[in-house]
Amino acid sequence: MTYYSIMFNNMKKSFKNYYIYIMSTVFSVLIFYLFCSIKYNTQIISAINASDKVTTVFSATSYVVLIFSLIFIWYSNSFFVKKRKKEIALYSLLGLKKKKIGRMLFGENMIIAVISLVIGIAVGTLFSKLFVMLLLRMMNEFIYVSFSFSIEAARDTVIFFFIIFLFASFHSYRIIYKVKLIELFTSARKREKAFKTRPIFALISLGLVIYGYSLSQHMVSSMFVINVFLVLGSVIAGTYGLFSYFLVFMVRVLKKRKKTFYKGNNILAISNIAYRIKSHTVTFATIAVLSASTIASLGMVDSVYYDFKSNEAENYPYSFTYNYVDEELNNKVLDIVNSNKTNDLIGSIKIDRAKVSVKINYDFETQLSEWNLGAVNTYYIISNSAFNKMMEIRGMDKGVELKDDECVINYSSLMLYDMNKLKDYTMDVFTDKIPKKVLTIKEVYKQAMVRNGYDPEYLVVSDKVYNEYIGGGAETNSFYGINVTKPLQSKELADEIEKVIPEETKFETYYYHFRDANETYVVLLFAAFFIGIVFLISTGSIIYFKLITEANDEKDRYTILKKIGVSKKDITRSIKKQILMMFLLPLIVGLFHSGFALSAFNKVLNAHILTPVIITMVGYTVIYFIYYYLTVNYYKKIILKK
Repeated sequence: MTYYSIMFNNMKKSFKNYYIYIMSTVFSVLIFYLFCSIKYNTQIISAINASDKVTTVFSATSYVVLIFSLIFIWYSNSFFVKKRKKEIALYSLLGLKKKKIGRMLFGENMIIAVISLVIGIAVGTLFSKLFVMLLLRMMNEFIYVSFSFSIEAARDTVIFFFIIFLFASFHSYRIIYKVKLIELFTSARKREKAFKTRPIFALISLGLVIYGYSLSQHMVSSMFVINVFLVLGSVIAGTYGLFSYFLVFMVRVLKKRKKTFYKGNNILAISNIAYRIKSHTVTFATIAVLSASTIASLGMVDSVYYDFKSNEAENYPYSFTYNYVDEELNNKVLDIVNSNKTNDLIGSIKIDRAKVSVKINYDFETQLSEWNLGAVNTYYIISNSAFNKMMEIRGMDKGVELKDDECVINYSSLMLYDMNKLKDYTMDVFTDKIPKKVLTIKEVYKQAMVRNGYDPEYLVVSDKVYNEYIGGGAETNSFYGINVTKPLQSKELADEIEKVIPEETKFETYYYHFRDANETYVVLLFAAFFIGIVFLISTGSIIYFKLITEANDEKDRYTILKKIGVSKKDITRSIKKQILMMFLLPLIVGLFHSGFALSAFNKVLNAHILTPVIITMVGYTVIYFIYYYLTVNYYKKIILKK
């Protein structure tokens, strides 16, 4: 029997150990290939306006997947080598030289590499059309997508992943050469030393996490960047401390509580956790931090996209906007709109505005003071009647009736601050020529008024007050806004109108502004989603490998328990409790970390995060528990096998 036949026989027998590993690497290959294929797809480049942006983001995503794949494959290979130390020692006793054993393991890794690359690229090719169609559909691009195989993407995938597997294989080769024969035999018999309980370190770790949580809720300040690093540093350090010291401390407390410890089969589960806890602390902390990063990143991107889609009407007030010139130009534009077969005219309006200075009488320190809202700022005022007509044309039920001492603030929904707290406060409104008027803020609306996106702040005042400022010589200018029934299908109409609009009028269209922003958010959403899935599958696989390796080491201990009369039912319950705790602890910590991170994000950007965050957390937890189910089933097979 040659060592090649030994290698193939080993792979057949160990397939149950390899299939989760192969599945994870196949998925990493698949994602990398898909993003590379989009980067090289000429249909995407020609269809999307922001093709350079797409290429940049997807290239960056590909390299993030590569880096994480390198870490995961390296880590997984180390597990497999440690698990097979006894087997390697037997080969050495039978006369196989370390050189040949190393070649055998190297060959196994290369076979896994070939399998992963072939399956990953094949599945990626099959789903590439669907992937591209979904991407274009979310970008509101309705074009035919042909099926294609990207040679450039396949080339990059093979080269990069082959290098990763080479590095991991040489690492395994090196481990075998470094370890002595006696160490290979005794590695499974090494017992962990009891981990000392250090209550002071446990409390410090808990304090660091609480400090990070507290600081994260007060991020908006002049020290924003420093606060970010303080929060990250304290929470990450506290997390590793929690699992290294606080978790050990809590397990010791559970062991001392006799009612809990001796209840049912808790004695088996808690004792086994206490016995193995030292080897799990770093893994648990790492997975908790990775889970928090994944959930927070996905939640943030989902929230931004959800907020963008939810506030579409507020962010983009008109289908077409330009500086008012004269009625002759307006009539030309309206003739073009009325002759268009795709879109019907909803309404048009001339928007007159005047520039004024304002000072909000907000006389106590809050988050708003950080945005300089207590100082004198420039606002534009519009009349009550004009505002109500604008809301009618935009199909928004926000009409108001103002007294002469009342006003309504309108600010862009893309601004970082939240002005809703200003309701019922007063503000001084004045110009160089007109004395100040003190107006009470009746309502605060978060919406753009004239221009798409980042529009300046507007103040709605009564018609009488508006006319006083106009009569007093306040600086004025005018815009013209038009709304049509299908702004997302107004590209040809926009191009036709642009031909008759003078360049100095600053012509803006809903179609182009919305398309550019939507493409950016969709690309970021795709990148974050698939990176998150890669992270999740890799972290789930790491826990799986670690616990399955442990199951082989624990088999003898469970055999003794069976011999002294412990039933299979009790052993199964103990295994489920033990593994559930191993999976739950990093997940719960990760969910808490991400929850506070997303809360801080909401305070900074004032986005709608509840719905997308719940979807992200539930989705992550469901996939995470699939790994729990797989781990429990295989762990039981190893332990209960006769």
